[in-house]
Amino acid sequence: MSIKLSIPNTKNAREEIFLNFGDTIFILGANGTGKSALIHKFRLENRNAKLISAHRQIWFQDDTNSLSLSRKRQIENMISVFDSHPDARWKDNHAGERPNLVIFDLISKINTLSREIADAVRQKNCGLAKKLSETPSPLDIINDLLRLSNIPIKISIDDNEAVNASKKNGPKYSISQLSDGERSALLIAANVLTAPKNSLLIIDEPERHLHRSITSPLLTQLFAQRDDCAFIVSTHDVTLPLDSPRARTILLRECNFVPSAGQTWDFDLVPDSLHIDDSLKRDILGGRQILLFVEGNEGSLDKLLYSRLFPQVSVIPKSTCGDVERAVRGIRGAKEFHWLHVFGIVDKDQRSDEDIRRLKEENIYAVPFVSVEAIFYHPEIQTQMARQQGESLDMNWEELLEKAKTDSILAVTNNGDHLVKGAVEARIRSMLMAKLPTRKDVTEDGKIELEISFKKEIVKEKGKLEELCKNQNFEGILESYPIRESAALDKIAQALRYQRRKDYESAVLARLSKDEETLSFVRSLFGDLASQMESAASPASATSSS
Repeated sequence: MSIKLSIPNTKNAREEIFLNFGDTIFILGANGTGKSALIHKFRLENRNAKLISAHRQIWFQDDTNSLSLSRKRQIENMISVFDSHPDARWKDNHAGERPNLVIFDLISKINTLSREIADAVRQKNCGLAKKLSETPSPLDIINDLLRLSNIPIKISIDDNEAVNASKKNGPKYSISQLSDGERSALLIAANVLTAPKNSLLIIDEPERHLHRSITSPLLTQLFAQRDDCAFIVSTHDVTLPLDSPRARTILLRECNFVPSAGQTWDFDLVPDSLHIDDSLKRDILGGRQILLFVEGNEGSLDKLLYSRLFPQVSVIPKSTCGDVERAVRGIRGAKEFHWLHVFGIVDKDQRSDEDIRRLKEENIYAVPFVSVEAIFYHPEIQTQMARQQGESLDMNWEELLEKAKTDSILAVTNNGDHLVKGAVEARIRSMLMAKLPTRKDVTEDGKIELEISFKKEIVKEKGKLEELCKNQNFEGILESYPIRESAALDKIAQALRYQRRKDYESAVLARLSKDEETLSFVRSLFGDLASQMESAASPASATSSS
């Protein structure tokens, strides 16, 4: 048996998702993508649906079962009518009464089990009485869940049906004195455990009052108790679905209102059978439809630069070029992500033209220089920054630029031996790696022959660098040498009247954000990458693979 979820999409079609009992769907999306509107729609269209909302009132008006059955039913009827209104998505006229209804249901369920055991004993049905007595009560399950979810409290009910809490077998106190997180965990657990069979339970933002270390184990173990219900979890926590391997995820991109059709959603469905590791799943769940993997970390120049060059995509840093390549290949190789477009950028280092061509066929682009820093100090960028500084400081920008050129070439010359040996080392390593045998190469008459003269390689590389410096070909130097290992970058920043190299780089990033000419130039350094991304973002590519 399953529940049908119908979602109008932005292509004027209606997509249907079937949710079996015992299964879970997570709904992820940024603010404004229509999560609340969608779960409100699901609730209205399923009469057995129940919303468990973490952001509603979570405090108790009292800790006892003060409601009569008739009053409880009256309140439930009023809530049912109110919840069918459109403004119930953001407004709650019965916020203070909902927690007490949950406590009523919890106590009622516990009392029902006690009566069934007593009736079995009176009927001298020892087998049934024994079976019922061995059945964990909702209170036993809640306390077990709280313990396993790292919440050090125990819930109990006294003879007056007052619900109490205690810590580490200490004195009992009213549940109204629990912390926000403890009350939230109790309410979520009690709501789920007391729900009728075959319910659709919709949990909205469970992380609102709960720490990550609590939310995940609580929900995972709680859902396992109710395989007779189906679950929808709306959340901002992209890591939450990772702890439920069998769950599917709806990624909301955008919500639109069409007068003739009502609300529509742009969304993707991530299946429950993924054949990639959790780190990539997290990248996918937290990203847009276009992902760009780059080298570095969250605070690196790579991430800062590419986020400005390609603001329409999710830029995800990976530590090394190997990590970037594995991420791109892993996602491109997963057929489940036919809606996802993925690209990568790696440093050129000492890669051969053939290697660069091969990478591009896999949507992995190489920086046209040894490292990303070279983009910030490209002669064209230096010229634009010199002009900007000249206007700002009322100085001759050409003199600033000339000093930057002279000082940087001198710094490269002074660090020539180090740069030459580094380039030779990288090239020889590349040559050796290219000669590594495959299983096909290993035959009885096979052999590897490679003779390298370090002296010849060094002399050749030194001549190349000297020629570049003589001609003041700074762009050529950037293409072959990691100038961050020299003093050249600091000299350029100082010559252009920036206090530190970091200040110069921040100024370049700021210019990229506001100057279309600078932005277009830097994008052009990557060939057709920008146009490929634009093509991927167009509606026509929505059904094509990455």
